[in-house]
Amino acid sequence: MSITQPLNDTLPCYFMDGLEALRSGIRTGVFHNPRLIGKNISLLIGQGKILNGKEQYTFASINKSAPKYWATPRLNINNDDWTLILNNPTDCLLHIFYIPKNSINQADFTTVGKLKKQFRIDIDCENNPDFEDKGPGHVKFNKWYIETIHYTL
Repeated sequence: MSITQPLNDTLPCYFMDGLEALRSGIRTGVFHNPRLIGKNISLLIGQGKILNGKEQYTFASINKSAPKYWATPRLNINNDDWTLILNNPTDCLLHIFYIPKNSINQADFTTVGKLKKQFRIDIDCENNPDFEDKGPGHVKFNKWYIETIHYTL
């Protein structure tokens, strides 16, 4: 996997604390039901146990009909730090990415929705070690990769 991992000392403390809370939730069995993983992560974030409300996040699982991660964050996502969590329920993996504000050019993505207020992230899961988006800019998310967390069901 061609991953460029940022130095942990460049990441905000609240992100590192949130990441540890996510690891802790996994160790204590909070992810026992694969269909509820996204809901459980949202619950932990809502309780301030992950990310402490300091940044936006997007959670996406592999699509059931195609081996892809599809996510649709809001267009203003570039105004804040942003965490992207990609769930591979088959291999029980969470890929964590931290994207600092103003790091994304929204023109590199396809916009979707009735009012074009969201952009689509379309990442193939197979033979794509760079986590490259299929949109117009072919953004490679590996530059924001933090880690992959394995969980058990």
